[in-house]
Amino acid sequence: MSPDSRVCRTHMVVCAGILALTLAGKSVALLHGGDLLKEAHSFLPGTYGLYVWVGLVLECAALAVLWARATRLFLMVCLGLGILFVGYHAVEVRLAVNAPCPCLGGLLGSWEPLARMESTISFMLAAALATSAFLGLAPRQPQVLSDTTTHQDQPSVGGWGVGLWLCLGAAVLLFWSGHVLGGDESMEAAKSLQYLRDPAAAARMWNDQPPLSSYVGAAIFGIFGLSLTAGRAVIILVGALLPLAWGAYCSRIGARWGAVFAVVLLWLALPSHFASFMLEAPAYAIGVGALLPLLLMRRQRAAWMLSALIGALALSIKLTAAFALVVPFVYLVQTARQRAIVWGTAVVLLTVAGSFLQPGWFWGTMGASHLAAPAREALEYRFTPAAYVSNWLVCLLALFALAARYLNSQMQSILPWVAAAGAALLIHMFHHPYWDYYVVHLMTPVVVLAGIGMVDLLQAARETKLPLWGRRSIWTVGLILCGLWGWQKFDTILESREGALPYAHSPVTEQLRALAAPGRTMFAMDPLWTFAAGQVQTPRDLTIIPKKRLWSGEITHEMIVGLLASNRVDALVVYQTTLNMPAWTNLLAGYLPTARERRHILFVRRELEPKPIDLPETSETAFDLKRLGL
Repeated sequence: MSPDSRVCRTHMVVCAGILALTLAGKSVALLHGGDLLKEAHSFLPGTYGLYVWVGLVLECAALAVLWARATRLFLMVCLGLGILFVGYHAVEVRLAVNAPCPCLGGLLGSWEPLARMESTISFMLAAALATSAFLGLAPRQPQVLSDTTTHQDQPSVGGWGVGLWLCLGAAVLLFWSGHVLGGDESMEAAKSLQYLRDPAAAARMWNDQPPLSSYVGAAIFGIFGLSLTAGRAVIILVGALLPLAWGAYCSRIGARWGAVFAVVLLWLALPSHFASFMLEAPAYAIGVGALLPLLLMRRQRAAWMLSALIGALALSIKLTAAFALVVPFVYLVQTARQRAIVWGTAVVLLTVAGSFLQPGWFWGTMGASHLAAPAREALEYRFTPAAYVSNWLVCLLALFALAARYLNSQMQSILPWVAAAGAALLIHMFHHPYWDYYVVHLMTPVVVLAGIGMVDLLQAARETKLPLWGRRSIWTVGLILCGLWGWQKFDTILESREGALPYAHSPVTEQLRALAAPGRTMFAMDPLWTFAAGQVQTPRDLTIIPKKRLWSGEITHEMIVGLLASNRVDALVVYQTTLNMPAWTNLLAGYLPTARERRHILFVRRELEPKPIDLPETSETAFDLKRLGL
C-alpha cells in the first residue's frame, strides 16, 4: 500500500466518523427542537428545514459511496459537503439578524442554548469534514523545522510584509483621524502629557503600568506636539516588528508568503488595536521581535543575549508582553533547550533591574491592581469567544494549518505560535476583568497560523489530483468565503468608525481650549478632553481614574468630588450618568452645562459667566437615538 493510499484511507475513516456524528446531531435536533431551530435560523423562510433535509440526504448518499469502498470518490463527496455546509453558515452572516457571525452562529445573539449548540457543532463538523477530505486528497511531504535550514531556497518576504503593514496602518490613521481609537488610549495620552509638563508631579499620578511608555509618549509629544496621530504613527512603526519576525520565521518553515497573508488578516481581524495609542500592541510586537536575533544570528552567543534585552524591553512597556515572549521561549526550547531557561531568567532579571532605574515604577500599585480579588462589577467583563467568532475565516485557516502540519509530521514548525495562542486562551478564560484590547494576545498568534494555513492550502490545492472542475470549485468557494468575511469586517469597521467619539472638533474640546487661560484648571472623567485641549488634569491625583480603581474602593466618587471642590477646578467634563449620583449634586450646583458630546457634558464655574445649554432638551444624542432605532 502506497503512502498516499494510507493517507487517503485514514482520512476516509475520519470523514466517516464526522458524517455519523452529523447525522446523529441533526436527527436529535429535529426530534427535540425542530421548531426552535427553525426560528433561530430564520434568515430566509424555510432555509433551516431545507438545509437539514438536503444535508441528511447528501450525507446518506456519501455513506453509500463509502459502502462501495470508492475512497477517492468518497473524499471528494465529503469535501463538497463540507464546503456546502460551511458556506451555509457563512451566508448566514450577511442575512441573519440573530447571527452576528457564522462561526459559533448565535453565540453573541439572543438564541436559545439549543440553537447556539446546534449552530456551533454544525459549523465545527463542517469545517472538520472539509479539512480532512481535502488533506486526504492532497497529501504532502513533511518539511520539519531545523536549525540548519538555509534561506537560499526560501528567502524572507519581511520587506513586503513591512511595506504592506505601513500602508494599511497609514490608511487606518487617516480613517480614524480626529476620533477615539481604543477605549483607554486617552489615559495613556494623559499620562504622557503629565510626564511632559511636570515630571516631578508625575509621582502623584496613579499608574499601575511600567512608566517607560509614558516617557516615550512624552518625548513624542515634545517633538511633534500634542497629537494622538503622531503617537499612533509610532505605535504602527513599532508594530512593523511583527511582519519582520513573521517573514524570517515563515521562510524557514516553507511558508514564506504566510507573513504577508498574516499582515492582511491581522489588520482586518483587529482593525484598530495596532494603531491605537495604547500599550498592548507595542508590547506584544516588541515581545515577538525578541525572536528576530534568534532567527537571524543563529548560534552566535550574542543572539540570545540581545533577544533577552528585547524581551525585557517588551516587559518594561507592559508586563502582558509575557504572552508574546512565549514564542521565542518555545523556539529556544526546540532549538537550544539548554539556553531557554537561562534566556527566561535573564529576561526577568533585566526587567527587575530596569524597574529600579525608572522613576514612577510602583510594584506595590501594580500588584494591588492586578492581584486583588475581582469586584462584583468586574464579573460583567468575563472572557467571551467574540474574537474567535467574529474572525471565523482566520480560525478556519489556522485550524487547517494545525491539521495539515500535524498529519504531515510538521507540528514542530508551528509549535511556538500554537503555544502562544493556547497560553493566551487558557489565562484569559480565568482572568477578570477581561478588556477588549486583550484580543491582541488571543488573535495575533492565531493570525500567524492562519497565514501559514493559507500557504499550505494554496500549495495543497496546486498539488491535489482533483479534476479541473473540482479545483475550480474549490477556488470559487474559497473566494466567496473570503469575500463574505471581508464584507463582514468592512461593515464592522464602518460601524465602529460611526460609533467612535469625535474629539478633535467637538464643542467640548473647542470650549476647553478657549478656557485654557493661565491659571485656569480643568478635569475630565475621561482625560481625552483635557488632553485634546492641551491641558493636564487638576488635581494630579485624578489624572486617570480607571474602572478597576473605583471597583477596588481605592477611590470613590465622594473622594473625587472632595478633591475637585478643594482645588476649585474651573471646568469639569463628566459622564451623563454622573448627574444622577448624589455625591455630585452639590458640586455641580456651582457650575453650568455649556457643551456636550454624546454622553460627555462640560460644566463651567458660574463665576466665569458661561453661556449655558439646556440639558433636558438634549438628553439624547443623534447617535444614541440611532442605536435605539429611533
